[in-house]
Amino acid sequence: MERPTSLTFWRLLLAFTGLHTLPALFQIRSLADELSFSLAQPRWSALVAFISLIGIGAFLLLLLSWSRFQSMLPGGDALEKITKLPKIVAIGLLLLSLPVFSGVMLHPSTGFLIGGQVWLRFLAFWLLSLASMFAIRNFGKQVDWTLSLAIALLLQAVFFTIAASLSQVSNYPFLPGWSESSRYYDASLLFAQRIYAMKVPLAALHPSLHFLLAVPFIFPGLPLWVHRLWQAVLFLGLNAGTALCLARRLSIPSRYINWLFTAWCFLFLLQGPVYIHLLVPVLIILGFASPKNHWGTLLAVILASVWAGISRINWLPVPGLLAAVLYLVEVPVGRGSKRLLAYLWKPVSCFLVGTLTSFISQYLYILLSGNSDRQGFFSSLTSDLLWYRLLPNATYPPGILLGSLLVSLPLLLLLFWMIRGSLRSLRPVRWLGISAVLGLLFAGGLVVSVKIGGGADLHNMDAFFVLLLILGGYGLLGRVAPDEPEANNTSLNKKIPWSLAGFALLVPLWFAVQSGEPVIRQDMAQASQVLQQVQARSREVVQNGGEVLFISQRHLLAFNLVEGIPLVPDYEKDFLVEMVMSHNKPYLGRFYQDLRQGRFGLIVVDPQTTALLGSRYRFGEENNAWVLKVAIPLLCAYTPLETFPEVRLQLLVPCPDCKSCP
Repeated sequence: MERPTSLTFWRLLLAFTGLHTLPALFQIRSLADELSFSLAQPRWSALVAFISLIGIGAFLLLLLSWSRFQSMLPGGDALEKITKLPKIVAIGLLLLSLPVFSGVMLHPSTGFLIGGQVWLRFLAFWLLSLASMFAIRNFGKQVDWTLSLAIALLLQAVFFTIAASLSQVSNYPFLPGWSESSRYYDASLLFAQRIYAMKVPLAALHPSLHFLLAVPFIFPGLPLWVHRLWQAVLFLGLNAGTALCLARRLSIPSRYINWLFTAWCFLFLLQGPVYIHLLVPVLIILGFASPKNHWGTLLAVILASVWAGISRINWLPVPGLLAAVLYLVEVPVGRGSKRLLAYLWKPVSCFLVGTLTSFISQYLYILLSGNSDRQGFFSSLTSDLLWYRLLPNATYPPGILLGSLLVSLPLLLLLFWMIRGSLRSLRPVRWLGISAVLGLLFAGGLVVSVKIGGGADLHNMDAFFVLLLILGGYGLLGRVAPDEPEANNTSLNKKIPWSLAGFALLVPLWFAVQSGEPVIRQDMAQASQVLQQVQARSREVVQNGGEVLFISQRHLLAFNLVEGIPLVPDYEKDFLVEMVMSHNKPYLGRFYQDLRQGRFGLIVVDPQTTALLGSRYRFGEENNAWVLKVAIPLLCAYTPLETFPEVRLQLLVPCPDCKSCP
């Protein structure tokens, strides 16, 4: 990779720093107006003064760089000596600078106060990264300023990502997120006989994800925080493992470049984010597919495809496609039409064997899962498609197209730079095949993203992002095997312009810095009181011979936080809303009949509303589908007994005139 001259580097750094102080100061002003506080207060005036000094200093030094006092810049001899620190001091400075950003942004007070201010947030990240850069610069002569800054930025982002994931680990009994309770409940179904004393059909949605989350259930009685910790470990570990596996496959000789590339891949995967259960087949293919052993590759494809078959319907061909692309990238084509046919049968066989295996795996899982309603496995095929979500919208402000372009553009530009003028060293069948697979996964991701219930982020583009990352690694590091004997890796491994490399570095950093939620202050005493009321009401119904339906918070039964209440397997929230969005009339018909007949003596659900929204609101269509097909019928047949808004919980009991409900 090309590197900027020392003078250019410092000019860019100073300009970048100074320019970021301006919107940060504006956001502080806006925050003061919004919250009606005075900037004359000591702590706020000190913050404004500090940021102002940083900005003024950066601009003054920038002007100085065009004067005869250039040597006063850190790249010159004078400040080079000043920034020289003993290694133990440099290590201490680095260790002190790493947790500060995480501590501020994840703190319940400061995180909610300034965490939503985008430019203020990024300025804090940038300044702490500069402090880390000065520390890292002292680690060795081979670590120049450019490399030090790259390492510092990646270290800060990776540390924050890890801290943000682990900060959500707690033993708080209620799960405010939409799907967290459903995930733990579906994972518990693998041990339903032991936990619920009955046989329950396995999950129809994302079965392989629940296999991963089910591991702590092997050990009875583990508290909720252990399950949350295991989920965080899976999230971090599988993303890091994929990054390490790709770096290992590419055989990067430089230790620093190897770790920089690995950290960057880790952050790149989080931009979607990529679903963790997709990373399992990706790891299998990256770890075991080899052009030197086709039968071993087919075995890896079969294993990965078995997993894909019990994951998501749009992932069925992914393992075979990944193996085929790896072959097209790593193996050159010999001359002659017979050589071409002999070449093509291997990638084609990977695709065909993998896709067939996925379909067989899916079919066998459906048979063995115990689900009588097989329509639940294919709900995505009958759900509405909201094409407007490709463009900027309330559910995902950038829109799926623009967001996907922002994530993929740096790699696409770098790949174009690397291969421009070098396509003559590759036979058309190779780059056309690779482009076709990339285009197929991109189009498939767009279609899945616009399905009602999706489109809130870029996670449905995950297969496309994974393949793009793999291709980017091969292209940037010159690992694409040329077809022409006279061509060598240098024809596919031109020096990367530092501007493109910087762009590719900053985009995943931007996504990483904007992620992470402040830790919510949890009132355990209040939660305990709510649990006691849920327990008392539920036990009363059961003792009178009635049934208690947990539509929401079903994990309370899985972890025995509500004791002695038999499970009603039907109408779990995540599955119910999926059936609503896929227009499963037989399933909803049974639900309405049970409501009219007052089958349940008590229903535990999120607080219900009958307000209809539109596309100008986040998840407006999903809200309307739930209101029309669940909330209104539910509140017609049942009436609220208790509502606990602090934990997003409501208890419903049959109403006396429910027979009048349509």
